[in-house]
Amino acid sequence: VLINNAGFGINKAFSASRLEAEQEMFDVLVRTPMRLMHTIIPGMKERKSGIIINVSSVASFIAGGTYSASKSYLTVLSESLNTELATSGVKVSALCPGFTRTEFHERGRMKMGGLPNFMWLNSDKLVEKSWKDALANKPVSIPGWQYKLLVAVISTVPRKFVRQIGMNVRKKQR
Repeated sequence: VLINNAGFGINKAFSASRLEAEQEMFDVLVRTPMRLMHTIIPGMKERKSGIIINVSSVASFIAGGTYSASKSYLTVLSESLNTELATSGVKVSALCPGFTRTEFHERGRMKMGGLPNFMWLNSDKLVEKSWKDALANKPVSIPGWQYKLLVAVISTVPRKFVRQIGMNVRKKQR
């Protein structure tokens, strides 16, 4: 089992943040999971067994700077590997949660005061859902009715609207 769970966010706009911080985030969110998967998959294939869960984000479906772009990469790569490895016994799933009660936002010094309570996910339930979906070989796991609905709506509205949602969320976190 490999669970790629490392991550952090930056509470500044791309154009206002330090390039080094953006590169560090890219390394943690993209390069490290890719390297770990590339290293571990051959052994999993040889054993005809393995589960990889990549902790992505519902942000992978919206526009929100390097964080969203990196999470989009992780979601799409997970989907691709799920298909590529379908007959190998190796299961790959992208977990795409929304706002979850962890230290993530606090560590990133993000303001979350105005977010309604129903938008927060419980981390224990999220882990349970993710594991169940990984065992079922679902390429993408989206816990919470509110985030399933959000992703469904996002996939049907014009991208201009989706970009604006992403920017509005990011501005409120600063």
